Amino acid sequence: MADVIRANSLLRSFPEINADKIGLTGISWGGTIAATVAGVDDRFAFVVPVYGCGFLHESDNEGLTQWFREDNMTAEQFRQYRTKWDPSAHLPYAKMPMYWINGSNDGTFPMDIFQRSALAAAGPSILHVRFRWLHGHSPGWRRRDVYAFADSIVKGSTPLPTAAKPELDAKTRRVWTKTTGKIDRAALCYTMHGGKWQGRYWENAACEFGTNEVSSRLPKGATVFYFNVKDERGNLVSTEFVEVKTP
Repeated sequence: MADVIRANSLLRSFPEINADKIGLTGISWGGTIAATVAGVDDRFAFVVPVYGCGFLHESDNEGLTQWFREDNMTAEQFRQYRTKWDPSAHLPYAKMPMYWINGSNDGTFPMDIFQRSALAAAGPSILHVRFRWLHGHSPGWRRRDVYAFADSIVKGSTPLPTAAKPELDAKTRRVWTKTTGKIDRAALCYTMHGGKWQGRYWENAACEFGTNEVSSRLPKGATVFYFNVKDERGNLVSTEFVEVKTP
């Protein structure tokens, strides 16, 4: 965290750099660091965490939570981690625009803690949860959506589309989301499974387009769903996921 903050200060010291247009992104653990710094250094114009997020100690991924067990960490160390180092301690102070990028089955950063992190930020957050996406550096830095988001902040170019939290009519099983921007494609992403997030099998279904709205029919037995929408430039944004309450 300190290194990132010092790097920001160094960049801002150069007269040829516009100090008001410096953004921050990181991939995997770098995404976790970026999410943490977002709530500590308010000089960044925008932040893009890729995969990484907060609430690591509350994950269902044993590869993460093993480090917080009593045999690896004392109660005082755990308190220090939760209050100082986990991004969740700092995200309520992050007021800059943030673009959160992940995959539906990411093996390290599950969807539940990823979404909680995005919703914990004080500023505007946009989700991007790709369907069955791989985890890696090159998939993250090749996303043109990241550059479109950055340009919309520092160059005033066309912003990314938006998609509101989806709604469900329990009787008809119709689900829909309100959108902005020129939506070109959309998919309803859903799973019939429960249990650990990274082990759930995700499927998708076609959508119908209305005026500033995308809708579909949720298959019976679906436990969780969300929408992915793309604008005419191919930039993807996702809604929050919704867990379906069944009798």
